[in-house]
Parts: sequence; C-alpha cells; structure tokens
Amino acid sequence: MKLIDFKHTKTVGETYWQHLSWCIYATGVFVVMIVLSIVHGIFPFLLANLPDRVLTDFVNKFRARRQRTGQAERYPEQS
Repeated sequence: MKLIDFKHTKTVGETYWQHLSWCIYATGVFVVMIVLSIVHGIFPFLLANLPDRVLTDFVNKFRARRQRTGQAERYPEQS
C-alpha cells in the first residue's frame, strides 16, 4: 500500500473535487457518529437505533464506492 500516490484520483476514476467531496462526506458521518454515540452511550433510551442505521448506511455506500472505483478489486483483503 502506498502512502503517497499522485495518480490516486486517476486510478479510482474520480476528479479531485469528487474525491474531496466523498472525503468531506465521510468526515461528516464520523463527526455525527461521535455525537450520536456519546448521547446514546449516556442516555441509552435516546436514539436507540440511530447510530446503527447511520453507520450501516455509510458502510453500504462505502462498499458500493469501493466497487465503483475498483478499489475492492485492487485491494480485496480490505473488503
């Protein structure tokens, strides 16, 4: 696995802005998950299944994106 790959966006078939928008979306999901998880951890009766639904939705989108960009095929051990 490369830590620096100047051709990464070309390899995955995305423009710089498409790639950046996905990264911003993923970061937003993680930030929301932190808040949801803390609230649910302190008050288990609140947001009973919301953290699970948010994370499951993200994982499904992530896997679909890995398929679309060819990452799943290039790095199957990370699936």
